[in-house]
Amino acid sequence: MATGDLAHSRTPMINLKDNALSFTFPEIAQEVRALFERQLQIILPELQRPEERAGLLAELASRWGFRQLSPTEQDRLRARAKSLTAAEIEAAVRQTARDDMGLDGDPLAELTIAFQQTLRIPDDGQTYPLPAGWAPSRCIRWTTSPGPLRLPG
Repeated sequence: MATGDLAHSRTPMINLKDNALSFTFPEIAQEVRALFERQLQIILPELQRPEERAGLLAELASRWGFRQLSPTEQDRLRARAKSLTAAEIEAAVRQTARDDMGLDGDPLAELTIAFQQTLRIPDDGQTYPLPAGWAPSRCIRWTTSPGPLRLPG
C-alpha cells in the first residue's frame, strides 16, 4: 500500500474518541500478514509430509482430553489425523494463526491510550491512599486559534 493510499483508508490512523486516543498502523499489519504468508509457505511442505503424521499422532495422544475419550473415539481421531489432506492441514494452520495471532483482527496493529481522571495529592510528606482510577477523563479536540485555551465547563 502506497503512503498516499493510507490517507484514503476507511480507518483513520489517529482517532480521538471520548477518553481514548487510538493510533492504527495499517502498514505494520500488512507486513505481519505478508510475513505470516512467507513463513507458512516454508513450513507447510514439512507439515504435509507423511512422516510428520507420527509426530501429530504422538502430540494428539499426549493431550489429556484425548486420553479421556473412549478407545473407539481415540481410534476415530487417529484415523482422521492419518487421512488429513494437504488442503485440510493448510486450512487448520491458517485458522489457528487467525485465532491465536489475531490475523483477522481489525486493526491488527493498534495502540490505544485511555485517559483517567486522578486526584491531586498534597506534597506534605504524608501517605494517601489512591484509587486505581477515578473516572474516564473526557478528551477534547483542540485546534490552534488566537487567544487563550478555554476548556468546557
